[in-house]
Amino acid sequence: MAAAASGASGASGLVLSLSGVDASEEKARERADARGSDTAVTFELPSGETACKAFGQGQEVGALKLWLVEEFCFEPSSLALTFDGKPLIDMFSLADVPGIAGAAEATISVAGTVDRARVAATSEAKAADAAASADMDEAAADGGDDEDDGFAEA
Repeated sequence: MAAAASGASGASGLVLSLSGVDASEEKARERADARGSDTAVTFELPSGETACKAFGQGQEVGALKLWLVEEFCFEPSSLALTFDGKPLIDMFSLADVPGIAGAAEATISVAGTVDRARVAATSEAKAADAAASADMDEAAADGGDDEDDGFAEA
């Protein structure tokens, strides 16, 4: 009888686990539906350069600005986006913007000030990461025997 009871509890645990997977898959589908189809956005930066990234039609303009702040170190309060000469408002999604709604691609103009201190800090961090990565690659290339690591070889 004890074996039957543990088998039943194991089976019900399995059912709960499967329903949890179904629920997470459903949530992923809901997020994908909310995001909508992708639009390849080309950003015309103040420097004259361009940057491209795909965003879902359900993405709000504020999400595009956040990406620009993180990637290019713009000062958030200075950032303004325009499409077809008209300002884009943060709370609207791409699907709300005539000319972008349903489009496969769009070109958006960017105006804003770059945070020079953040650029310098980001550059220093990238240089430190690159140096650490090179050290790890060098250690892997010589079999991990770093003579100055303080450990004696056997």
